[in-house]
Amino acid sequence: MSFIGFKGDKFSFGFQIGTDHLTRRLPIQSSAFLTRLFGSDNEVWETINNNEMKLFTTTPEVFIPIMRFAEMFSNGRFVVKDWKTNEPIENHELLKLLEKPNPLMNRNEWLITIAVNHWIYGNCYIYKNQYSELSVAPTTLMILPNEDLKLKVSGKKFKQIDKDGIIQGYELSQNGEKFEPKEIIHLKNYSVDGIKGVSILEALQMPVSNARGAYGFNNVNLTKRGALGILSPAKMTDAFGGNKLGNEDKLEIEKQFVKDNGIFDNQAPIKIANVPVDYTQMSLAIKEQLIFETINQTMKKVIDSIGLNVNIFSDGAATFNNADAFLKSAYQDAIIPFAEKFCFALNDGLNLTEKGLYIELDYSFLPCFQVNETQVATEMKMKAEAIDRLIQVGYSRQEAETLLGITKP
Repeated sequence: MSFIGFKGDKFSFGFQIGTDHLTRRLPIQSSAFLTRLFGSDNEVWETINNNEMKLFTTTPEVFIPIMRFAEMFSNGRFVVKDWKTNEPIENHELLKLLEKPNPLMNRNEWLITIAVNHWIYGNCYIYKNQYSELSVAPTTLMILPNEDLKLKVSGKKFKQIDKDGIIQGYELSQNGEKFEPKEIIHLKNYSVDGIKGVSILEALQMPVSNARGAYGFNNVNLTKRGALGILSPAKMTDAFGGNKLGNEDKLEIEKQFVKDNGIFDNQAPIKIANVPVDYTQMSLAIKEQLIFETINQTMKKVIDSIGLNVNIFSDGAATFNNADAFLKSAYQDAIIPFAEKFCFALNDGLNLTEKGLYIELDYSFLPCFQVNETQVATEMKMKAEAIDRLIQVGYSRQEAETLLGITKP
């Protein structure tokens, strides 16, 4: 089974499933077979490694859902609580740090970056610049670049009792800056080895590739369609067989197609030649290409992968009346569990439980969690009227309230 795929900015032919140069090619044969077929110099095993950010920033179906998740996550407000009493501690020094974690980011920007890194890389590495372990709060909390960070592991993890015995250190490739394990707060997605999380793009590489291919195909159709069809001599025969176009006729048709025909001013959508010709369509109708269906399916897969629901997006079923219900569901099902996971990593990384403290992200103040006073008043009025009607027909007040579910029998 052959295909046409992308190789960098060029097309390539082979025996595998083709995707663009940013997504993985999945061969249908063994790597040894492909090596013999293409030679050792050809990259037949491409991965998404080091392309995660590029895929994120250039694929709307990845960018939009993850950014929506990140922005919703960033709406949380930090609360510092006492470990024993669970009571909030007002004006704690940690709050000042978390509102401005580093010189380059405020709280919202910091939380957005954390969520984006977690989903597209599967990991977020936060460097805590803490001069003394005795201090409650570090000076800054910087997010390290995933694409530039290397982990040095010991190779032994099952009998170790602390992180230092598993991870020996972290290093930035670009400038060689090194970090000790205790200096890093690591938030990770599902991990196969328990050390490094897995990007959701690994499981989504084929849907993402399909969406990018659909966009590219549609873009070519709109901007560089090439030949829409073939103009050939009509089915006329003579004593010598087929009737061929002469050079002058072909030149005339080419000039007409390039210069005179088109959709712009002073161009005609069709042109009649002075010789009989047939037209053969070379492209499918837009609706037959299923471009937008492919794109929409990809976005739904990404939305499902991060736990949100499609109803909070522009193509969803949310209306003015039920929008808050869908938002509330998204926070309860996806954002709040993720916030708890993040705060657990933060509490552990800052050793807060040992200091009798813990941090939470609070979302209870958001409009979708507030009681709709107008709706409550309307429901109370309807119940009161129903009770009055039941009393009028012979029920006691207690019996009426029991029938309406206001009180238990």
